[in-house]
Amino acid sequence: MSALKLSKKDARTLTRVLRQSRPCLLCGAFPPVYTGLFVPDTPELWGGKPGKTRVMVYALCARCVALPDKAQHVEARLQAGIVGRGN
Repeated sequence: MSALKLSKKDARTLTRVLRQSRPCLLCGAFPPVYTGLFVPDTPELWGGKPGKTRVMVYALCARCVALPDKAQHVEARLQAGIVGRGN
């Protein structure tokens, strides 16, 4: 996590969020097998502030991890979750 250039407070928050269990982002299966982080290159397009690091945490089940185009599905689902929030 140090490579993300987070403040100590943000690093503690991220560590706490990573410990929380959540359903699979794509199909809703619970409990998930994998936890992922999405750090966009341009945080403004993903609801973040310019110059700040935007981190999105998600979970995937074993079936969804095996999808050949899972990255596109994950990005689409994450983007759908922020559309309409004033960004």
